[in-house]
Amino acid sequence: MRKSWMLVFAGIGICVVIVGGAIVAFGAWFWSQKVQTAAVGATAASDRFETARRQFSSRTPFIAVDREHLGELVCTRAGEPGALSTIHVMVFEGREGRLVDVDIPYWLARLKSVPVQVGSTSLFDSNSRFTIEDLERCGPGLVLDMTGRHGEQVLVWQR
Repeated sequence: MRKSWMLVFAGIGICVVIVGGAIVAFGAWFWSQKVQTAAVGATAASDRFETARRQFSSRTPFIAVDREHLGELVCTRAGEPGALSTIHVMVFEGREGRLVDVDIPYWLARLKSVPVQVGSTSLFDSNSRFTIEDLERCGPGLVLDMTGRHGEQVLVWQR
């Protein structure tokens, strides 16, 4: 009887290790597919940002940012529920000369119940009056266009 319980626990342990390894492997694959980083100069980064901005008929972002970089949702139109598939985030860190492009599937953003982080800056701080669901109601378009105090640029849009 004792030997059979040991075999059960060993089997459970092996399953946990296999599932854990699969989760780590999936996470590494997912990260490699969704995040691109490149060393670029300020001019090349500005060109990439302008190209991305041209996609939108209205250049007014859904989130207005004040001098303290606090965001307020100013979206006035309603999009189709469930029509969004991806949140695109483009960040240029001027000091490091690094451009980061991230594609976040909307299903993953919906799962996240805490503020979304962009680098060390929270896109949705804990005092924020809007959620990812509020942004989803805005539909596709430019979410955030921000230049930081040290020349960093952040552009977020959703499709």
